[in-house]
Amino acid sequence: MHRPYLAFHVPPRVLYTGNTKRGTSPAVLIHEGCFWRSYKLQVGPSIAQPGVLDPRGVVSWKHNGGDKKALKADEHKLKGYKVRTWRLWGETGKEYVHEVKRNREAGEGVDPDVPSESATELREKPCRPVIADEVVYLRWTAPLSRQTRCYHFHYRGIEFQWKGTGTVKESRRCGLFLRYNHLKLVAKLPLAGDEKTAAQLDICLGKFTSSVAKFKSGTLELYDTAILRLCEEHLPSMLTAAADPFGDGVSKLEGRDEQVLRLKKSTLYHVFVATALCMIKSEKEKRHTLLDLIAHAGEGGGGAGG
Repeated sequence: MHRPYLAFHVPPRVLYTGNTKRGTSPAVLIHEGCFWRSYKLQVGPSIAQPGVLDPRGVVSWKHNGGDKKALKADEHKLKGYKVRTWRLWGETGKEYVHEVKRNREAGEGVDPDVPSESATELREKPCRPVIADEVVYLRWTAPLSRQTRCYHFHYRGIEFQWKGTGTVKESRRCGLFLRYNHLKLVAKLPLAGDEKTAAQLDICLGKFTSSVAKFKSGTLELYDTAILRLCEEHLPSMLTAAADPFGDGVSKLEGRDEQVLRLKKSTLYHVFVATALCMIKSEKEKRHTLLDLIAHAGEGGGGAGG
């Protein structure tokens, strides 16, 4: 997950697929809310189209969905950012910004903030900004309750939750204090029967085990077999999204390993990973904030006692 830095702006984080630093292609744009209450995830293959994200890691101005009112009216629209002629130290895309500045001064190349087509071409074939295929909201359910470790989101009609679990134990030193830091991902499915009871079945799909290691937040494990079974029974479109062009769908002779690889390329898997990273980040920042408050309170109390 990459966090681009652009002075005086708060661009969304970008979740890339692949095993390199900047990944193979962008999969999810993550917009953070205030005080860890909510995260807006813009998902879909349209984000990975060439030119949607520029070398800075932000949406290019050509794909800007409009002003604040337009962006608020349609949550699928993307917020674009112009390439300024100046930059502050630490901003991402240093070489790209300098190259655009040199081209503007020399009057050469293509300006990323100006449409390259002629007026006639624009009338015949308008350049429409790309929009996200889907939008998912991850929300902190009840911050002022006994179940503070609970985040929920809906996807394709199914409710999912990241919530605390006490089944994980850390055997190393100080591992006992981490019992309140482990979380699991569950899918809440309605049970067949009486609708008045509204009973639900929780299916565990993954787990995050917090760690006491200095340079490691923890271990994220997704249960591919359970996720694959969930898709087969409730979300078959996730497995047929990357089917062959002849429309035959997923072959029955396809092995489980091939189906899992197909599943990992689906938007559902991207949503699971993105929500997990948001949840892990929120939990870490909340713990650090709480520790800072306790430390400041202790210092203040010591000073008053003295």
